[in-house]
Amino acid sequence: MNIDLLSIINNVGTKIDFEGEVNFTDNEVTVNSNVTGQVLNFAGRLEVSGQVNATVKTLCARCLTMLSIPLSFNIEETVGEDEVNLDGTILDIDDIVNKNVLVNLSIKYLCSEDCKGICSNCGADLNVSKCNCEEDVIDERFAALKNLLINKQQDREVD
Repeated sequence: MNIDLLSIINNVGTKIDFEGEVNFTDNEVTVNSNVTGQVLNFAGRLEVSGQVNATVKTLCARCLTMLSIPLSFNIEETVGEDEVNLDGTILDIDDIVNKNVLVNLSIKYLCSEDCKGICSNCGADLNVSKCNCEEDVIDERFAALKNLLINKQQDREVD
């Protein structure tokens, strides 16, 4: 969503209201948001303020179930500062919203605090059912250590 600020750039105290949708995908996160706000020429500075109500679609960090998380926050930016720049007289609201959404996201999301995740061997969702993998699967790199333990136990049984 682009806003032409030509009408307020040289008129202190004037403002432009805006409203629209900003949608984007970044890595495995899809964001659909509604944005309302205004750009105000305050003492020669262009101030952007608004409210973002978004739905974030991402995967559970443990079991990879698709999650839909609501996210709401306010934006307060100054054109020329805060890495917000004009392209001539055009202000790109999408860019401002994208940056602010990414800052407000958590590092990871879980479907529940007690999510069991997926089996690292067969990929079964452990929240749904228990997998049939062997419990004591040994990493091949540690097989020699396992053999030492077995040999030590056999030596004790012989004594």
